[in-house]
Amino acid sequence: MAKMSSSAEIHSVILNLNKNLSNNVGSNFRQIVNQQLEIKPNTLVALYSGNIVRKPIVIEENVLLDLELTSMFPTLDQENIPPVAATNVDDIVLLQPQAVSINVPKGYYSKLSFGRTLCELANDVLDEALYQEIDTTIVPESGGITMEMFYPYRLYFEAKDDNLYLGLRRIKVNDDDADNNLYDNNRVAIVDLDDGLDNTSNITLAKNDQQLIFQASSRSTNYDCYALGNQPILPMCYSHLNDPEVSPIDVGYSMMNINIDPVAASNELLEFCYTFNNTYFCSQWAATGAGGPPTTSKLVDVNEKPDVVSGLLGAYVQVDVQAGNINSQFLTLYCNSLLFDIDDDTFDGTAANINNVMNADMRSLTTIDLSTWDFTDKLGGLWCEVYAVDEPNNEVPSNTAQPNKITEDVYRYFFRWYIRTPYSNVNELTLVFDSKNIGLSIPNQVVDSAYLFRCLRNDNVPLKDCDGGLCPQFYFKNCLTDIKVSNPVINSNICYDSEDSQWKYLVGIRSYNFQPTTDEDAQGIPAIGDNTKNTASLQNVLGVGDNRNNSDLTTGLVNEQTLFNPQKFPSNKAMAGLTKLNSDKQRYNIELNLPVKAFNTTEQTTNDIGQSRTILYNTNSSVESQEENVTVGLINKELQPNNLKYLSLNNKDPIKINTLDVQIRRAKTNELAEEITDASLELVFYSEGNPHGKPPSGPY
Repeated sequence: MAKMSSSAEIHSVILNLNKNLSNNVGSNFRQIVNQQLEIKPNTLVALYSGNIVRKPIVIEENVLLDLELTSMFPTLDQENIPPVAATNVDDIVLLQPQAVSINVPKGYYSKLSFGRTLCELANDVLDEALYQEIDTTIVPESGGITMEMFYPYRLYFEAKDDNLYLGLRRIKVNDDDADNNLYDNNRVAIVDLDDGLDNTSNITLAKNDQQLIFQASSRSTNYDCYALGNQPILPMCYSHLNDPEVSPIDVGYSMMNINIDPVAASNELLEFCYTFNNTYFCSQWAATGAGGPPTTSKLVDVNEKPDVVSGLLGAYVQVDVQAGNINSQFLTLYCNSLLFDIDDDTFDGTAANINNVMNADMRSLTTIDLSTWDFTDKLGGLWCEVYAVDEPNNEVPSNTAQPNKITEDVYRYFFRWYIRTPYSNVNELTLVFDSKNIGLSIPNQVVDSAYLFRCLRNDNVPLKDCDGGLCPQFYFKNCLTDIKVSNPVINSNICYDSEDSQWKYLVGIRSYNFQPTTDEDAQGIPAIGDNTKNTASLQNVLGVGDNRNNSDLTTGLVNEQTLFNPQKFPSNKAMAGLTKLNSDKQRYNIELNLPVKAFNTTEQTTNDIGQSRTILYNTNSSVESQEENVTVGLINKELQPNNLKYLSLNNKDPIKINTLDVQIRRAKTNELAEEITDASLELVFYSEGNPHGKPPSGPY
């Protein structure tokens, strides 16, 4: 206990907010004591304990927030490929806004209401014309209409099992046509583009708004019955189809339904290839007037050494039919033996580099006996999934023009094959091959070239624009109605509106950040009101600093951006966006109508030198840890000083107090903290017959 003289007196005064008293609120209330409290001369006062109640998140001023899109597809490396630079790539790159700017209004929020408010504001902007239905000058089909660009991302808030996510995520983009019909952007389009290639040959197509079914129209002996899909598998996906919480929109995949129904009494060896390639490489043999069937290669490590269509990835189905009955059926997965050597130089447009890839040997990966699945008379399904895996980045920037290199993701692609048995639940997929298990990866340049749609030129089809990526292609050999393919789908960055015959390019965001800004005209959006200078609270809540500092490569100091990759949702939410909303770090001054002296500096103006105030106590950050459920609307802040800080009342004479007035103000601005809804304080008054009014010594 503290050492006190025999004449010392200590009084405790407890002040509680009385909302029934006129005009009393949590941050400004009066307690009537009717002169019952008499303060002796040379009295000291201290806050002993207390409690304040407020909303979890306080944004005290209107603030502008930029979602800065720091890295996009096509990348600088892709733009600088010589034949790309001379094509449509500028029409894609220059039309892409580099930020999403929103006005965050001042207010008092729960974490749930804050997250939803932010999403509503951002998504209202993302629904505007600047980000949707962006007109380009690119005309994919000869005599067709121009391609449109869309931003397939929305700011998304999720609260599940006490876990939180706030960040961009990819969405499925559907568009209304004039008849208010929605097109399905997952359907594989089989359309002849203005690329100088024959996209179909000897194929019978049956398609409408709901169905796409095709088969060979003749029994070709050399795979000259084919259909080339135009859409590539979506790059930079980190999720898997068999992840229980993943939506197909988060996975880079393509699939088809296949039905094997032999013609009665026939004796045939039916062969079918489901490959992934693109029109850039297929220009070797599919150029209009080239007059040749697809390039093939023998699988020399398979007993029968069958011919398969040359591509980048492939699945070969072989069915032996005797007297109209299936004798055997096998699936062989394969890939191009040069697939792993493809780089930017391969896309330089020279016929020699294209020929090297297309004439390379095909490498078998595994063979599966399909009798276990038995696709006869039933729909079976084949899925190909391409996924990204991050690796450590050991690259050092070579110059100051590329300061972000050191913090960019370094990733490799792998691929999986799945089969769906017709006898199981339709959602049950059986994983039959994963290239990661044997260390086979796909170069980034192959998959990421999906964003060079209509931007690749080569010597085989001069002055024509081809496509990159991994597009599904279908080849029939010695088939008629025996093998049918139906309703192939793909998750792609390119989709086709069959109602309007219009192509849609879905923009790819590689990284973004949250940037509270003081720019009152950021991205041309005027600020709300005139209080947009203080971004501290929003920065604290989001947990971000000033992301606009560049690396200083001359000193070796790196102060880089907090970058998020929206494609990593939901597999790695911490790298895709925010997984925590922090404290706004708001501190409060508690003032009373007592003759104490304190001095407080503020940040209202540049030359603000502070003010003398009757401040009794300055709180710590209002919410030092926010582990509460996101739906909690009010939080309590306990005021328990570690040591009593006594202030002198400087009273030589006794004071009789009629009322005690309490004001709780934000420390940085001296503004009343209107967010506080309730308050309770306990004060300690100490006095003794000592003219110097010294506080008791030792802990109390």
